[in-house]
Amino acid sequence: MTGSISREELLSGRLPQQRRARRTAGAIESRVLYMRDETRRALNAYFLGDFSDYQRGLDRNYFDVVRQRATSDSPLLARDLDRFAPQWRMLVPTEPELAAAVLRRLAAQLGLTAEAAPAALAALGADDPAVRAGYLEAFGTTPEHAADSTVAAGASGDHATGGIDAALRTVEDGAEWLTVPGGERLFAAGDPGDALYLVISGRFRVLQAGGRGDDFVAEIGRGEVVGEMGALTGEPRSAAVVAARDSEVIRIAQALLLQVAASAPEILLRINRDLVTRLRVTTANTAVAPEASSYAIIAASPGAPVREVARQLADAMGRIGPTALITQEQVTAHANPDAGGGPPVFTDPELIAWLAEQEASHRYVLYEGDTDLGMWTRRCIRQADRILPGDS
Repeated sequence: MTGSISREELLSGRLPQQRRARRTAGAIESRVLYMRDETRRALNAYFLGDFSDYQRGLDRNYFDVVRQRATSDSPLLARDLDRFAPQWRMLVPTEPELAAAVLRRLAAQLGLTAEAAPAALAALGADDPAVRAGYLEAFGTTPEHAADSTVAAGASGDHATGGIDAALRTVEDGAEWLTVPGGERLFAAGDPGDALYLVISGRFRVLQAGGRGDDFVAEIGRGEVVGEMGALTGEPRSAAVVAARDSEVIRIAQALLLQVAASAPEILLRINRDLVTRLRVTTANTAVAPEASSYAIIAASPGAPVREVARQLADAMGRIGPTALITQEQVTAHANPDAGGGPPVFTDPELIAWLAEQEASHRYVLYEGDTDLGMWTRRCIRQADRILPGDS
């Protein structure tokens, strides 16, 4: 996805830096493609198809999914990078010279201009004098000139001419991607009912104020919608929604829904149908908790064979559907491939994002904890829907 190393870079002695820049640029591109494609899949599944298919995740090998993104018929555009800038900006290096190299790669490849992608340029440090100086010294030009020499990708839209397809592309462009750490509120009782949320990964609990604190009402998992009543009526929220673990959602503003409903009333009909179904289930008291998709295997006693149990369980669940086994070693290698070991260097938002990709690409994700209650084991517990003892 990123460009090859040039002869000048090879002879300049900047090869290690360029390798890091290429890897960072690739990580940013991969993250943006994931968010864009998951947004599109979730919207299409909810408004056009069977949302239960989306709930189960992709019944494909994770690396097949990565390869498909790399050869997508819908390439990465400048506007994609700009739209998701708040979610990937933590990936940008803090060292000005390295940040300048990343900026150069993405600006030249995608045609980032102040008009087409102001948020992306800002996230890449184009406004930082130190980054601009490093950029100019290394490449003999400014970010704007480098971008102007390319085709400004994403200048033209790919929306359909009308109807529900065009409405969904408008919703896609205006939807907001949010990361909600475990324990934080998505919204509180009494907040304005100004949006609905599609859950991409993680799990939420609906809590209603009772006589002795908040009473548990329901759980909301991947592929479910929350906040639709407020989005339709505009009334304040009647309950609080809290992330049970690190989660990601797509926020669709009420104003955006009403805007597209004028040309595609099917949008509101779909939401109404979902709301009626939920009310019927609530009235009949037949609500079913979403299927658990992530499990933490931890030591229930000293010397427990956590690794063996985790691998046996992964093999067994792999016969049901695509299953990922996540270990601390795997996370460390992915976070810092040149370090040869040591603690992971993920920032917390980046780790949440990478783990969410595993959940989106697999039906089940297993987290193999350590033999003690250290930082990694606590992370496994925080990510899991269910906790299992690692005893034979």
